[in-house]
Amino acid sequence: MIRTVAIALAIACGIARAEPPSLTSYDAKAFTVSVPTGWTVASDATKGMVVAQQDPKRTDVAQLVVMVSYSAVAVSETYVVDSKGGMTFKATGTHASTVGQGTFQSNEAGGGTFTIDGNRTITIETKGRATKYYVVRGWFVGAELTIMRANGPWWRLEDITPEIRDDSHGGNLDTFFVRKTR
Repeated sequence: MIRTVAIALAIACGIARAEPPSLTSYDAKAFTVSVPTGWTVASDATKGMVVAQQDPKRTDVAQLVVMVSYSAVAVSETYVVDSKGGMTFKATGTHASTVGQGTFQSNEAGGGTFTIDGNRTITIETKGRATKYYVVRGWFVGAELTIMRANGPWWRLEDITPEIRDDSHGGNLDTFFVRKTR
């Protein structure tokens, strides 16, 4: 019995002392990944994929597959509003991705109207686009800068409930309109 416990203890100590594999850095051109030292590595940067194999000739050994992808969209809109509510706008959208259509940009320009009613509702109507609604939540007017905090966009006026008009709700949809003097 003592001999069995001693053998079990020796095995447990050996397992506890096992070291993690040493790693080396692999440059896949678009990104870098750490893989076990001595493993065979293959990658396809266009697919964001790295495969590390302990022994590529065998099917019963460890493999490591790393897949990296991203997709991002950046949008900027510029509105110019005159004193009578006439409006022109320019919009630029840029999409970048490692999958699908890759990277592209679209530009748009047009005109319409920008109004604010007595119920703090901004209505932006543009030709060829859906009408946008915002709720004014705050306003700062300075000599060279005006900042308006608004909640939206909302696509249907009836979706703007009294709860939405309460500043403590829906802050994740707050946006800022900024006017700078030129």
